[in-house]
Amino acid sequence: MTPKIKNFYAKHAKKILILLCALCLILSIIAGGYMGYRLLKIRHVENVFSVVQKDDIEYLVHLKENPYINQPYLGMDENYLYSYTDYVELRSHYSFLSSQATTTHCDYEVTATIISRYNKSSGSSNNPDVMSKTYILDQETLDFTSERARIDRTYDIFLEPYKSELEQFASTIKLDLAGEVRIDITVTLTSPDNYNDTYIRGITIPLSSEFYTIETHGDTTDTKEHKVLEKPLSIWAIIALSLLIIAGIAISLISLRKLLDRRTAYHREVSGYLKSYDDIIINTSSPIDFRNYRIVNVESFKEMLNLSNKTNTPIMFWEYEGRAYFYILSQGLLFLFTVRNPEYMGRM
Repeated sequence: MTPKIKNFYAKHAKKILILLCALCLILSIIAGGYMGYRLLKIRHVENVFSVVQKDDIEYLVHLKENPYINQPYLGMDENYLYSYTDYVELRSHYSFLSSQATTTHCDYEVTATIISRYNKSSGSSNNPDVMSKTYILDQETLDFTSERARIDRTYDIFLEPYKSELEQFASTIKLDLAGEVRIDITVTLTSPDNYNDTYIRGITIPLSSEFYTIETHGDTTDTKEHKVLEKPLSIWAIIALSLLIIAGIAISLISLRKLLDRRTAYHREVSGYLKSYDDIIINTSSPIDFRNYRIVNVESFKEMLNLSNKTNTPIMFWEYEGRAYFYILSQGLLFLFTVRNPEYMGRM
């Protein structure tokens, strides 16, 4: 440290310390206000953003060789003949769009569920379910870290195994059953920002009639708003923050009090004795003639206290010309402890 810096610090040390203490006090108040805000608003809404999920499902019905239809497949929304069907090609084009970048975990699952019902009348989908069995065709886990994401998948759905299982079940229980296979594409989103969502899209294929049509289910587009919520403070964080606030305020107030106290060390020492031992110290307004007593100088105020206790005598106090006299009179002796004011002595 250069002499110039030392001189500057020596000249402005008190002001610097006052500024530092004031800053510490301000920071403690801010921390206390923040903790109070978090405690009162534990579930405060921090942000609202939207998530759009979309799946433009496509399917093609691939045909077996037959004498009537010369093309290899039929497109969507047509009438199909089961005996001419080879397999159904399902194309999923899932897309994710968020109004802000966020880390999102995605569970992507494709299932095929055989559903059988009593074949009592037309419109058998309204009849009670007799059997439901699910197979998992595909499972994936992905993480989205930007505003946009896309999943494109293609699945070949062969109907014969599902139809055979349905017929075998019907022959076992000897009931007239109608059935279908339901293909579900389920996307489950979870995020550290305290939101989760499930989006389902798929197709349903009848298995009980020669002529059939394919129906899609689920919304093509799903838009939802999500609220990002603050996490509550843990009990340990509250305790630690409280202790820091209390310590900061206490240190700041004590330091400021000492810094702003314009009394000298002499005045603080004398005032401390008078305040702490007011019950045994007697203030006198006139001096005593020391010549009538043999004077015994005492080294410390603690020894004066011990002597006062042993003799059961009060301590007398008199202040004159920058000196504080504490004395005890006992058996012709004057036990004296003196506190001198160096600044006063320097002016003399």
